[in-house]
Amino acid sequence: MSLHRPKFKLRTKIIAWSFIPTAIILLLVATMIYLAYQQETERVVINRDRELALARRPAVYNGTVDQQREALEKSKNRLVFFDGGVYLLNNLGGLIAAQPNDPALIGQDWSDRTFFESMVRSPGLFISNIENEGPYGEQVITMAVPILGENDEFKGVAAGMYRLESTPASSLYGNLLKLRIGQGGKAYVVDGHETILFATDTNQIGSRFSSHPVAQQALQGEVDATRSIAQDGSDIVAGYAPVPRTQWTLVVEQDWDELVRQGQGYRRFL
Repeated sequence: MSLHRPKFKLRTKIIAWSFIPTAIILLLVATMIYLAYQQETERVVINRDRELALARRPAVYNGTVDQQREALEKSKNRLVFFDGGVYLLNNLGGLIAAQPNDPALIGQDWSDRTFFESMVRSPGLFISNIENEGPYGEQVITMAVPILGENDEFKGVAAGMYRLESTPASSLYGNLLKLRIGQGGKAYVVDGHETILFATDTNQIGSRFSSHPVAQQALQGEVDATRSIAQDGSDIVAGYAPVPRTQWTLVVEQDWDELVRQGQGYRRFL
């Protein structure tokens, strides 16, 4: 028995060490997702939250309707990032001001909008999924903040909207275009309805993510990485993580061969 034990130990070591590169790569991909993408998405959220700072101006939370409209008009140059417009609602969900201004919208009841209902339940920064809640029923992504009085009483909502577009001129997609890894990597941002709101292949925007090989694992709200087979048959590593303060998920996909290329010398040694 002792004669075979060294061979058994050597075989065990070789098998064990052959799995270590895979474990390391998966760990690095998951860590990269968590650190780099969380930092970038939080920066985007913080910057857009600052653009809606008009909700904290006295003219907005403590002024007349005319003063609120004037404050929104004066802020329009800072609000151009919201290509779907910016809107002020009162505490009942009535639309009181819009930028760009459209008199036909003023007075509409938006109390059934997802962002307003969420704000009533829990006032705070809210970022929606893709919803048909644009001013004319179009698909938009909404970022909203509460309008609070001096004693934190709820006085309404300030909401900025992004259109569902994939052009580089779009502020939202201009930021999300940074979610690209390597030369052959792909990136996706998936909303809470499992709809792709961004992809490096812009033809996929608006389609369902459920057909992706790691969809089931990725949409569980965890940070992880998985080796899988892509729809085209290639060997990939897909990393995923939730986007802070949203129902979104970030997914990146990298070719396995590209990731392990630097380890070829190690493999030959084994």
